[in-house]
Amino acid sequence: MDVLGGKAGANSRFTKNSGTPSAVELGDTDLVTCAPGDVIRIQGSAGGGQGNPFEREIEKVRDDVRAGFVSLGRACEAQGVVVDATGSVDEAATQALRARQPQPESHFDFGPGRERFESVWTLARYATLTRILTEIPAYLWSNALTSAEQHRRVDRAVRLEDLATCTKPPPPACQAHEVREAGWA
Repeated sequence: MDVLGGKAGANSRFTKNSGTPSAVELGDTDLVTCAPGDVIRIQGSAGGGQGNPFEREIEKVRDDVRAGFVSLGRACEAQGVVVDATGSVDEAATQALRARQPQPESHFDFGPGRERFESVWTLARYATLTRILTEIPAYLWSNALTSAEQHRRVDRAVRLEDLATCTKPPPPACQAHEVREAGWA
């Protein structure tokens, strides 16, 4: 999370055989099967910034480009500084670009990963998950929360709830049946 117009840092990434035709983005995979010679690349997450990146000192952005911390394209796109291949700043292009700088959408920027997460995990889905977890034994919780299969089961339970027509909670026998139908028990 970042404040005052700063942008969120990059998420971590896990890639099998990065930079090859057989490259696979692993996402949040729990288990990866590797063959001899396979390489797993782990890219750590990055911290975000504070303040509008278009207001960062031009010389500092140029220095970051020269040091290899920021690419030419990223300096232009994210910080509004046009640096050429020799490491020199195009002052006129930079001023023109910065004059059109985007305004921060909010005080906090949680990044696109968080936005995607919240588009799926709405308050209604959290309520469904909470209800399901209260209906199954606690020793099953870690299994219920760790794999993509379990998330599909939450999806199914949410769809079952969406089909419900009554406003009062179903009797316990129906709740147990729904848990079994969703694959939790």
